[in-house]
Amino acid sequence: MVVSVKETKSNPYYVLFEENQDGFLSKSKESNFTRRQDCPAVWEFNGAMYIINVKSLKNARLDSFQKTIKYVMSEMDSVDIDTMFDWQLCEVLIKDFF
Repeated sequence: MVVSVKETKSNPYYVLFEENQDGFLSKSKESNFTRRQDCPAVWEFNGAMYIINVKSLKNARLDSFQKTIKYVMSEMDSVDIDTMFDWQLCEVLIKDFF
């Protein structure tokens, strides 16, 4: 499978936390990085493109593919419109950049 991605700012080694059964936050992925910039790059599916063999898709769920290759897209090309704020942000981007 080939999927479009963007590099995410929400790196699980540094800025993502989960709540445990006692209600306390702990890192999602343990590490010893001192700076966020030293963490490995992490990729976020942006939903723009999925290229999958039809036969394979009929036999498996999207999250079960073991051989997935990334197609990197810019943050500008990865804007996701889910809320009114997202819509307004896109209007500003279109006005200022196009």
